[in-house]
Amino acid sequence: MFRVYIYDMSWGLFDKARGDGYSRMHCTLRDQTIMKDGTQYAYYILKGRLRIYLCLPPTVPPLKLRDYDNLLMNYREFDASTADTLDLVALFKVALKNFCVKDESDVAFTGKGKIYFPTGEMYKPEDKPGVEHRKVLAITPIHNWRRDRQLVRQSDGEHNTLEILMQDNLGKMRLLSKAALTQKKLQWQTYYRTPNNGQTFIQLIPHDLNNINTINVYEIKGENRAATPSQTTQPKDKDSKEPKRAGRNKIINVSIKSEERLKQSRCYVLNQNLSDVQRYLQNLGIDAEIQVLSFSKVSTGTNKECKNELPFTDYPVTLIDARLNKSIDFEEVVRALRAERGKCQFVVKKKAAMETPGETERFLVIRDYGKAAFEENGPLKEEYGDDPYRDDDKLKAKGVVLKTLVINPQDRKLTNKSADDEDYDIETDEDDDEKKEMQAHFKNSGKYLQYVLPSNETQKKALKRDLTISLSGLHIRDILMRHENIADRFPCDSLMKGLVFLYRQKALFVENGNLHIINLSDSDFDREFHRITERDYDELVEQIDSYYSFDDDKPLNKEQEKEIVKGHQYIIVSKEFVVEITKGNDCRALFDTDIMLQRLLNRTEPKSIKDFMVTTETDDPSVAIWNNFLNKLRRDGTTSACYEDLVKAKTKKSSSTLGGYIELGKTHPNSKSKWDNDLSDYLGIDLRSTKKTVTDWSKGILFDQEKLQYMVGQKNAFKDGQTRSNLIRGIILIDGVFNPDKFFPLLDVSFVRYKQYTVLPFPFKLIEKFIQLEEIGYHS
Repeated sequence: MFRVYIYDMSWGLFDKARGDGYSRMHCTLRDQTIMKDGTQYAYYILKGRLRIYLCLPPTVPPLKLRDYDNLLMNYREFDASTADTLDLVALFKVALKNFCVKDESDVAFTGKGKIYFPTGEMYKPEDKPGVEHRKVLAITPIHNWRRDRQLVRQSDGEHNTLEILMQDNLGKMRLLSKAALTQKKLQWQTYYRTPNNGQTFIQLIPHDLNNINTINVYEIKGENRAATPSQTTQPKDKDSKEPKRAGRNKIINVSIKSEERLKQSRCYVLNQNLSDVQRYLQNLGIDAEIQVLSFSKVSTGTNKECKNELPFTDYPVTLIDARLNKSIDFEEVVRALRAERGKCQFVVKKKAAMETPGETERFLVIRDYGKAAFEENGPLKEEYGDDPYRDDDKLKAKGVVLKTLVINPQDRKLTNKSADDEDYDIETDEDDDEKKEMQAHFKNSGKYLQYVLPSNETQKKALKRDLTISLSGLHIRDILMRHENIADRFPCDSLMKGLVFLYRQKALFVENGNLHIINLSDSDFDREFHRITERDYDELVEQIDSYYSFDDDKPLNKEQEKEIVKGHQYIIVSKEFVVEITKGNDCRALFDTDIMLQRLLNRTEPKSIKDFMVTTETDDPSVAIWNNFLNKLRRDGTTSACYEDLVKAKTKKSSSTLGGYIELGKTHPNSKSKWDNDLSDYLGIDLRSTKKTVTDWSKGILFDQEKLQYMVGQKNAFKDGQTRSNLIRGIILIDGVFNPDKFFPLLDVSFVRYKQYTVLPFPFKLIEKFIQLEEIGYHS
């Protein structure tokens, strides 16, 4: 048995520390939670909630802990009746650590967001003969999706290492000499020692310095990154090779191209590790279960106007030539744009026209450079000086409706971002490193402005995509800056009627065909809010307080209220309901990769032709055709084949395919799928598509009505793989009855993500875009 105590840290504690508050808090707690006999009591810091969870035996009274400002922290014993999901995550971590602390020589530790436990095995790097490192079990209760390259499952052929780490990550736990350690390093960095004859690591504290064994000191470091090329000015190197970018998705979520690719995917690795962690916990006596999600697809309504493109082709667009490389005549550029969007009403004018725009005029500025090219180390900074985009901001502040289209494909290489990406919640430090590397390449080679107009279908498709995104963004900017009588320009306004969207101290609503975005501090906000929702705003604040305040004797203070009600939360209010959309625990859905792998093997491993014969008596005419087809193959000398080769059509490129679907007359995907199902039943072997019923949540919008959570898939199912997994978002019902028919159509619009659903209701994106305009000085 053990008890968990929750300590409350003071507001602003981490802000004062200027970035190192987390490390300082760890150092402070480390000294206070290590007893004289060497026992380390398990604790966990939940920075987002300003809480510390401390696990103590029932015989030990609660400790009086102080923060690094020496202020005594209030504490209370954890009460399971008031737990929420964030509490459970923290409890999971601290309980795991506590369960695995058996005595002084067997201690688990945390590092880099993970919890490490000993396995008693040793690891010998192949590239370092004679070097041994100790294997550990690394558990991440909520996987850190920002670290795209840390997922690898290792095996030496006999033992699994049970890791969610890079292959060479154990090498970072390397030997250090005692001379390299100082009191300062022990205070601000994390080092570990191994006890005599121990099979684990114990975190060092400053007073350990004089007692450590020089050969048993380790340091955990992050991933190795290639050194960023020097950004100093160098002569142009025209022969400079373009660096290869690993990209943010080097490890994709799932791939069904082959057994090898599937086993290298993130989804497979996580599933295998979850199973191992589950067994590990069960062996410790913890009843751990893997949750199976229960989602069903939802309808997004029948309003096609909202789902189609915005009507930007109905309004003239003035094109402005702002390119730096004008070796290509601008008329050629305009022809290329018209070839992709022929119905657009393009008009070409000089740049000066933006100083005196027409009443409803909107400008699309054509550039061959992006903002990243003018950053501190950008390829154009030294040669061209200040960022030309600053002039755009001055014009937008005056109410000029304009948007940029970058036609230089080199810029996409520089930024490594898609123009329509929403919720970039997996951007990593590596992205920034690669960006700097690409900046240095273009700066040294001088090739950034060397480009041509699209010539092949792939390039033309990319141009059409970028042009459509820019025109949609221009149209949205026109609506935000000219927000009266928007119904004809913005069919989606019908979806927002009767709803108020609260985000970042703003409220958005539509009324009488006009779009309103006002501050929560405006004098008329309370009146307008009550008129539309028939709710009192102060009462709404109290409702949210009661939801977030788990201790009735400790209501939210003013700073908490500001953060929750007026902060970066997504809240929708209507007469029917009050809901908040959250990221939940940053959970993402995993496919059943065990079924995927088994089907993949069933379909790709060669078998005797006899094994595919149907011996069951049936009136199905397809069975007779199938058996005749197999007998013909045997007479022609084919003795074995895999199922995919048996059924796929013959092609010039593939001599092994035998065309079974064609023989059966199964040419439509549905008819092929039905035959796969039928044959699976006849033979007792699952020959269905690798994705059939397994990847259903990769397409459409899915909703778990019982737990009020949803996830957004793609418009179309993926073919061979899915780059990113589906984020599960939570819906907190603060009051009323949730109405899916009013909520989910808000996700099925065309202008937030190109040809995809949006993850959050689109009005929040409108508020965000409006705030960006205000930040550059625009006032409606």
